[in-house]
Amino acid sequence: MKNSIRCDIENPRINTVYEAATFTIGVFLMLVMAGCSNSDDREKTKNLENGVVQIDINGHEFDVPLRYMYGETLEKWGNWPTAKKDRVKVDNLSLSMLLPELRPYYPEDDARWKVLGHGERINVTIMKPVGSAKWLETAIKITNDDVNWGRSNREGEQYGLAHFSEPWSDLYIATDSHSLLMHCGRLKDVPYPSCRVKSRYRENIVFEYNYGLNYLPQWREIDNNLKALFDQFSHSADTISNK
Repeated sequence: MKNSIRCDIENPRINTVYEAATFTIGVFLMLVMAGCSNSDDREKTKNLENGVVQIDINGHEFDVPLRYMYGETLEKWGNWPTAKKDRVKVDNLSLSMLLPELRPYYPEDDARWKVLGHGERINVTIMKPVGSAKWLETAIKITNDDVNWGRSNREGEQYGLAHFSEPWSDLYIATDSHSLLMHCGRLKDVPYPSCRVKSRYRENIVFEYNYGLNYLPQWREIDNNLKALFDQFSHSADTISNK
């Protein structure tokens, strides 16, 4: 059984694509981690500094330093487990970083990880698509139908994104070469509104990620930097495979 992690996208426009994806932390730990509880402080520190999770998603190999997985390790389990030495096939993997530099976890930044609301944090899931590969085209068609039927309004462009107001959120769709859409909450509705993004990374791999609404103007830079980061993870995997 492959690991399957579901990012909690709140909007039904995105949920319909991922309703088949469920999160199973036990399976994740069995597949990717060799040990979780029986290590001393020195071993935990060693794992944080040197641990690398080797995964295969839809035939694409990535080597991800363990310190990018704060949300799935230290935050949930109070521990930095030992990563397996072998590469593991998974359906998806969740990472946590700090904006704007996509900085992984370092102990000296601990306070930045524990602020109320979203703070500087971005949570990212890389995954094989669930459902149709034409998810963006489908979303655009649904949105245009909603506008025609008066269920949403076209608000023009903002930050290079087509902006639509909907009853539950604001919808943004990239108008350039980025295959990307996002739903953002409104400050009047929730104390810490966020943007939840779906973006095509490779032909058969997508990103789901979320961050605070205040980072909306930087959407393009964030998306480009995420892709560049995973290109580095992929290059690292290629280097190891060729040794």
